[in-house]
Amino acid sequence: MLFLSQQRSLPKLFELNNYPKAIEDYNLILGNTQQNANFNQADIYNETGLAYLMSKDMHKAMADFSYAIYIDAGNSRAYYNRGCVCSKMGNIKGAMADFSMSNDLR
Repeated sequence: MLFLSQQRSLPKLFELNNYPKAIEDYNLILGNTQQNANFNQADIYNETGLAYLMSKDMHKAMADFSYAIYIDAGNSRAYYNRGCVCSKMGNIKGAMADFSMSNDLR
């Protein structure tokens, strides 16, 4: 289980471009969400999706953003980020739909 000091260092992993370690740590948090009731699972899946996006693993990023939306259909950031993945994958229609939904939710 991650301690609070480790959880606070996760943004630092992004600054250091250490996306594999960030993914590993976010997955540890997700595995312990029963003990970490103050964590929003949708936000964690969104953050993990960002790490996959930055690692250029579009399929895993898409899966995590989609799951974040499944958990919380009002998560505008997850729609925006999934729109970015759709755009990078050449799905312009999907990207526009997600960007529009993100904008509507703000």
